[in-house]
Amino acid sequence: MIVLSCPWVMTLEDDAIMALAEESLPKDWRADPPPSSTMAIGDEWLAGNESLALVVPSTVVPQQFNLIINPNFAGFGELEKSLSAEPFVFDDRLE
Repeated sequence: MIVLSCPWVMTLEDDAIMALAEESLPKDWRADPPPSSTMAIGDEWLAGNESLALVVPSTVVPQQFNLIINPNFAGFGELEKSLSAEPFVFDDRLE
């Protein structure tokens, strides 16, 4: 199970998530601007409509991950209902 918190909290069950390992990505996956090879991966994932979320490594901080939500997935409406607001205060050092 993944629980995310930024100014809101969202809980996703493991079976709703597809994860891409860095080893499965094209060699140019960190290029800027984003290469068509990585855009094609996202397009295929959306078209397949097999998971609510896709976890991919961050191109900026490869040790971190980004979660991409598929708004066309059947369970998306339930996800919207489960969101809850959480207070978030930026540290002054980040401004």
